[in-house]
Amino acid sequence: MKRETRDQMLTTIRSNIERHGLHVYLVSGNAQSPQYTYSIGLFQSIGFEIVLAGASFFSTSEQHVIVNKVAEALRTDPCRRGVSVVGMGVFRLNHCESSWATELLLGAIDFYDRVEIPVLQIIPDEEHLTIDVPDMGLPWSFEESGAWQWLKGDLPVVIPINGVAITNLGVLQGEMVIEVVRWEANEWEAFSIPGTEVTREQSRQVPITTLLIDDSLLPILGLIPGEGLRRDSQELIWTKWERQNE
Repeated sequence: MKRETRDQMLTTIRSNIERHGLHVYLVSGNAQSPQYTYSIGLFQSIGFEIVLAGASFFSTSEQHVIVNKVAEALRTDPCRRGVSVVGMGVFRLNHCESSWATELLLGAIDFYDRVEIPVLQIIPDEEHLTIDVPDMGLPWSFEESGAWQWLKGDLPVVIPINGVAITNLGVLQGEMVIEVVRWEANEWEAFSIPGTEVTREQSRQVPITTLLIDDSLLPILGLIPGEGLRRDSQELIWTKWERQNE
């Protein structure tokens, strides 16, 4: 980051902390990690920061609200480990291992000029839990981190860093993908129901690697733009098919 840009960002962070008690930092996802949102400023007042990782059930604006609402509750009672947010569920708070915190909360670490800081993970309830929410209570490892396995390593050359999948909530909550189309070199559609039945409210965009925690989806990387695959929900055998662009 250029010095001028960094100084401008630090000024914005300080201003938001002075006005609102915290700065909410959104990090857009890519193939190396899903999107995540975290606080800067709570460490000064309650001794730790908070992070909402993955959680693709919620829109970007909803994630911003969640972090703010959880922070508001914690400023009243820093010891509480559950917070209800109207319309979005009940969120647990759990210790975040330093191997995650030092990798994800770089803005906070830079702001405080510390090697590491205490962090709590915000975890959605079962109704709103998605496959991109990691268990940050355990140390990060390639083998156990699911959609976050590439956080600290190089991607295989076949996975574009900006590769995304348009998918439905069913997939993100564990349902099997039954149809896939690769529309562009860096864009796939992957659904657990016929694509024609997916509504806008059900649709989400996530890094392609979020779906690749299911090994049976690896063949989708070999599709060329315009090609598709389909399978029965009871089987793992893919067959090629064409879906008309609607």
